[in-house]
Amino acid sequence: MKKFIKKFGDIMKEIPKLRIYRLYENRYTGDDYEYREETNLKGMYFTRAEAEKEKTKLEEQAKREAGNRYDWQSYVHFHIKPEMIEKQGLEYYGERPDNFIPFNAVQAIKDACGTIRELYSSQALSLAYVNLKDQAKKHKHSVMEEVYFIVKGEGSLSIGEDNYRIEQGDTISIPQDTFHFLEAEQGSELEVLVVTHPKYSIEDVILEDKV
Repeated sequence: MKKFIKKFGDIMKEIPKLRIYRLYENRYTGDDYEYREETNLKGMYFTRAEAEKEKTKLEEQAKREAGNRYDWQSYVHFHIKPEMIEKQGLEYYGERPDNFIPFNAVQAIKDACGTIRELYSSQALSLAYVNLKDQAKKHKHSVMEEVYFIVKGEGSLSIGEDNYRIEQGDTISIPQDTFHFLEAEQGSELEVLVVTHPKYSIEDVILEDKV
Protein backbone atom coordinates (compact mmCIF):
# COMPACT_ATOMS: atom_id res chain seq x y z
CA MET A 1 0.00 0.00 0.00
CA LYS A 2 2.81 2.42 0.86
CA LYS A 3 4.47 1.67 -2.49
CA PHE A 4 1.21 2.37 -4.29
CA ILE A 5 0.75 5.68 -2.46
CA LYS A 6 4.33 6.73 -3.26
CA LYS A 7 3.93 5.77 -6.93
CA PHE A 8 0.62 7.62 -7.14
CA GLY A 9 2.23 10.68 -5.55
CA ASP A 10 5.08 10.58 -8.07
CA ILE A 11 2.61 10.40 -10.96
CA MET A 12 0.61 13.35 -9.66
CA LYS A 13 3.76 15.47 -9.46
CA GLU A 14 4.18 15.05 -13.22
CA ILE A 15 0.65 16.20 -14.09
CA PRO A 16 0.43 19.93 -14.95
CA LYS A 17 -1.66 21.80 -12.39
CA LEU A 18 -4.03 24.68 -13.06
CA ARG A 19 -5.23 27.21 -10.51
CA ILE A 20 -8.96 27.76 -10.75
CA TYR A 21 -8.65 31.55 -10.80
CA ARG A 22 -6.75 31.12 -14.05
CA LEU A 23 -9.87 29.59 -15.51
CA TYR A 24 -11.80 32.73 -14.68
CA GLU A 25 -9.08 34.95 -16.12
CA ASN A 26 -8.91 32.96 -19.33
CA ARG A 27 -12.67 32.95 -19.63
CA TYR A 28 -12.41 36.71 -19.93
CA THR A 29 -9.43 36.94 -22.27
CA GLY A 30 -9.51 33.79 -24.35
CA ASP A 31 -5.80 33.25 -23.70
CA ASP A 32 -4.34 29.77 -23.48
CA TYR A 33 -4.37 28.13 -20.09
CA GLU A 34 -1.38 28.75 -17.86
CA TYR A 35 -0.35 25.46 -16.31
CA ARG A 36 1.92 25.53 -13.25
CA GLU A 37 4.00 22.97 -11.47
CA GLU A 38 4.00 24.76 -8.10
CA THR A 39 2.25 22.97 -5.27
CA ASN A 40 2.88 25.46 -2.48
CA LEU A 41 0.40 28.08 -3.71
CA LYS A 42 -2.97 28.64 -2.10
CA GLY A 43 -6.07 27.67 -4.02
CA MET A 44 -7.53 24.68 -5.78
CA TYR A 45 -5.72 22.66 -8.41
CA PHE A 46 -6.98 20.48 -11.22
CA THR A 47 -5.53 17.93 -13.55
CA ARG A 48 -5.79 19.02 -17.18
CA ALA A 49 -8.84 16.82 -17.85
CA GLU A 50 -10.60 18.20 -14.78
CA ALA A 51 -9.71 21.75 -15.80
CA GLU A 52 -11.27 21.25 -19.25
CA LYS A 53 -14.53 20.12 -17.62
CA GLU A 54 -14.43 23.08 -15.23
CA LYS A 55 -13.80 25.48 -18.11
CA THR A 56 -16.85 24.20 -19.98
CA LYS A 57 -19.00 24.51 -16.86
CA LEU A 58 -17.82 28.06 -16.18
CA GLU A 59 -18.35 29.15 -19.79
CA GLU A 60 -21.91 27.82 -19.79
CA GLN A 61 -22.57 29.63 -16.50
CA ALA A 62 -21.08 32.85 -17.88
CA LYS A 63 -23.19 32.72 -21.04
CA ARG A 64 -26.34 32.28 -18.97
CA GLU A 65 -25.41 35.24 -16.76
CA ALA A 66 -24.81 37.37 -19.84
CA GLY A 67 -28.12 36.35 -21.41
CA ASN A 68 -26.29 34.46 -24.19
CA ARG A 69 -25.05 37.74 -25.69
CA TYR A 70 -22.51 37.42 -28.51
CA ASP A 71 -20.06 39.47 -26.41
CA TRP A 72 -20.59 37.39 -23.27
CA GLN A 73 -16.85 37.24 -22.54
CA SER A 74 -16.59 41.02 -22.37
CA TYR A 75 -19.85 41.28 -20.42
CA VAL A 76 -18.75 38.78 -17.79
CA HIS A 77 -15.36 40.46 -17.50
CA PHE A 78 -16.90 43.83 -16.75
CA HIS A 79 -19.81 42.65 -14.56
CA ILE A 80 -18.85 39.50 -12.72
CA LYS A 81 -17.97 40.15 -9.09
CA PRO A 82 -14.81 39.01 -7.27
CA GLU A 83 -17.05 37.36 -4.65
CA MET A 84 -17.74 34.55 -7.13
CA ILE A 85 -14.13 33.56 -6.74
CA GLU A 86 -13.45 34.72 -3.20
CA LYS A 87 -16.33 32.73 -1.72
CA GLN A 88 -14.53 29.59 -2.87
CA GLY A 89 -11.51 30.60 -0.79
CA LEU A 90 -9.38 31.39 -3.82
CA GLU A 91 -7.09 34.27 -4.64
CA TYR A 92 -8.22 37.18 -6.77
CA TYR A 93 -6.02 39.94 -8.15
CA GLY A 94 -8.70 42.63 -8.30
CA GLU A 95 -11.45 43.50 -10.74
CA ARG A 96 -10.35 45.26 -13.90
CA PRO A 97 -11.94 48.68 -14.52
CA ASP A 98 -14.27 49.31 -17.46
CA ASN A 99 -11.52 51.10 -19.40
CA PHE A 100 -9.37 47.93 -19.40
CA ILE A 101 -10.15 46.10 -22.65
CA PRO A 102 -9.05 42.46 -23.02
CA PHE A 103 -7.93 41.91 -26.62
CA ASN A 104 -9.77 38.63 -27.20
CA ALA A 105 -12.96 39.91 -25.62
CA VAL A 106 -13.40 42.10 -28.72
CA GLN A 107 -15.16 40.37 -31.59
CA ALA A 108 -13.18 40.25 -34.86
CA ILE A 109 -15.08 41.27 -38.00
CA LYS A 110 -14.29 41.35 -41.72
CA ASP A 111 -13.44 44.77 -43.11
CA ALA A 112 -11.97 46.31 -46.26
CA CYS A 113 -8.56 46.04 -44.57
CA GLY A 114 -8.89 42.39 -43.48
CA THR A 115 -9.90 41.11 -40.06
CA ILE A 116 -10.40 43.98 -37.65
CA ARG A 117 -10.97 44.34 -33.91
CA GLU A 118 -12.19 47.76 -32.80
CA LEU A 119 -10.46 48.02 -29.43
CA TYR A 120 -11.60 51.50 -28.46
CA SER A 121 -13.91 54.19 -29.77
CA SER A 122 -14.96 57.66 -28.66
CA GLN A 123 -16.35 60.67 -30.51
CA ALA A 124 -12.80 61.89 -31.16
CA LEU A 125 -11.03 58.72 -32.32
CA SER A 126 -11.05 54.95 -32.72
CA LEU A 127 -8.33 52.37 -32.19
CA ALA A 128 -8.41 49.10 -34.12
CA TYR A 129 -6.18 46.06 -34.62
CA VAL A 130 -6.02 44.67 -38.17
CA ASN A 131 -4.78 41.28 -39.36
CA LEU A 132 -4.15 40.89 -43.10
CA LYS A 133 -2.78 37.84 -44.94
CA ASP A 134 -3.17 39.00 -48.54
CA GLN A 135 -4.43 42.25 -50.10
CA ALA A 136 -6.95 44.67 -48.67
CA LYS A 137 -9.62 46.30 -50.79
CA LYS A 138 -8.73 49.67 -52.28
CA HIS A 139 -10.74 52.32 -50.46
CA LYS A 140 -10.76 55.85 -49.09
CA HIS A 141 -12.40 57.93 -46.36
CA SER A 142 -13.97 61.32 -47.00
CA VAL A 143 -14.11 62.25 -43.31
CA MET A 144 -11.69 60.05 -41.38
CA GLU A 145 -7.94 60.50 -41.21
CA GLU A 146 -5.97 57.34 -40.40
CA VAL A 147 -2.59 56.51 -38.90
CA TYR A 148 -1.13 53.00 -39.33
CA PHE A 149 1.45 51.49 -37.00
CA ILE A 150 2.92 48.21 -38.28
CA VAL A 151 3.06 45.86 -35.29
CA LYS A 152 4.26 42.80 -37.19
CA GLY A 153 4.99 41.61 -40.71
CA GLU A 154 6.12 43.09 -44.02
CA GLY A 155 4.35 44.23 -47.15
CA SER A 156 3.38 47.33 -49.08
CA LEU A 157 1.03 50.28 -48.74
CA SER A 158 -0.40 52.13 -51.73
CA ILE A 159 -1.52 55.72 -51.17
CA GLY A 160 -2.91 57.43 -54.24
CA GLU A 161 -0.44 56.74 -57.08
CA ASP A 162 2.46 55.95 -54.75
CA ASN A 163 3.50 52.59 -53.35
CA TYR A 164 5.63 52.13 -50.23
CA ARG A 165 7.32 49.14 -48.67
CA ILE A 166 6.34 48.74 -45.01
CA GLU A 167 7.73 46.67 -42.17
CA GLN A 168 7.48 46.24 -38.42
CA GLY A 169 7.83 49.53 -36.53
CA ASP A 170 6.74 51.84 -39.38
CA THR A 171 4.16 54.59 -38.79
CA ILE A 172 2.23 55.98 -41.77
CA SER A 173 -0.48 58.64 -41.94
CA ILE A 174 -3.26 58.32 -44.52
CA PRO A 175 -4.77 61.64 -45.67
CA GLN A 176 -8.50 62.08 -46.12
CA ASP A 177 -10.16 61.38 -49.46
CA THR A 178 -7.18 59.39 -50.80
CA PHE A 179 -7.50 55.83 -52.09
CA HIS A 180 -5.19 53.39 -50.32
CA PHE A 181 -4.74 49.71 -49.55
CA LEU A 182 -2.41 47.39 -47.67
CA GLU A 183 -0.85 44.23 -49.08
CA ALA A 184 0.99 41.62 -47.04
CA GLU A 185 4.17 40.14 -48.47
CA GLN A 186 3.73 36.56 -49.67
CA GLY A 187 4.13 34.21 -46.71
CA SER A 188 3.76 37.07 -44.23
CA GLU A 189 0.84 38.31 -42.15
CA LEU A 190 0.50 41.99 -41.40
CA GLU A 191 -0.66 43.09 -37.96
CA VAL A 192 -1.47 46.78 -37.90
CA LEU A 193 -2.67 49.15 -35.20
CA VAL A 194 -4.98 51.72 -36.81
CA VAL A 195 -5.99 55.05 -35.29
CA THR A 196 -8.81 56.99 -36.97
CA HIS A 197 -9.93 60.57 -36.34
CA PRO A 198 -12.76 61.21 -35.82
CA LYS A 199 -14.24 57.86 -34.69
CA TYR A 200 -14.41 55.00 -37.19
CA SER A 201 -17.57 54.75 -39.28
CA ILE A 202 -18.29 51.95 -41.75
CA GLU A 203 -20.32 54.49 -43.75
CA ASP A 204 -17.09 56.39 -44.45
CA VAL A 205 -15.38 53.37 -46.05
CA ILE A 206 -15.66 54.10 -49.78
CA LEU A 207 -14.56 51.22 -52.01
CA GLU A 208 -13.02 52.11 -55.37
CA ASP A 209 -15.15 49.58 -57.24
CA LYS A 210 -18.30 51.16 -55.78
CA VAL A 211 -17.51 54.72 -56.88
